[in-house]
Amino acid sequence: LEEHFKQLYKESNCIATTESVNPSVINQPAVYAIVGSKYNTAMTKNIKFDVDVETNIKEINFNFTDLSRILGILLDNAIEATEQADTKEMSISFSYNKKKQADMIEIKNHIKSNTKIDLNKIFDKGVSSKKIKSGLGLWEVKNIISKKHNSQIYANIENNTFSQTIVIEKS
Repeated sequence: LEEHFKQLYKESNCIATTESVNPSVINQPAVYAIVGSKYNTAMTKNIKFDVDVETNIKEINFNFTDLSRILGILLDNAIEATEQADTKEMSISFSYNKKKQADMIEIKNHIKSNTKIDLNKIFDKGVSSKKIKSGLGLWEVKNIISKKHNSQIYANIENNTFSQTIVIEKS
């Protein structure tokens, strides 16, 4: 009976999270495609992937081809790091900050407790913490974002959780 309840709990959590990965919630096709694809990848690797959408994604003031590229890189990195972590959980959230007049996209993932990340250098060309590394992914993300007049990206580490926040101003 206990095993049955554990399985039901696991399935209900999956259904609750899957509900937010649908085209009516992630209402921009390119963003939906990349988030849905990475969600499926995470699930096949037994990573819990929470998706929270509290803004109208269609109204984000950013080129969606570029945004999809950025999200693909960040989510791939998050999945890879989460696979190595003790806690197999990650998330992405889309929200609107009224005070900043900006859409916020935040990707969080757990990292191994002994992981050393230099937040001052992670966006530099050639910098990588991977064994097989190119060091071009985050550099490319920074390049795309720096070409836009209305956006920035910030990285943070707290309690073995790595987060990256993209701020996209409305005007």
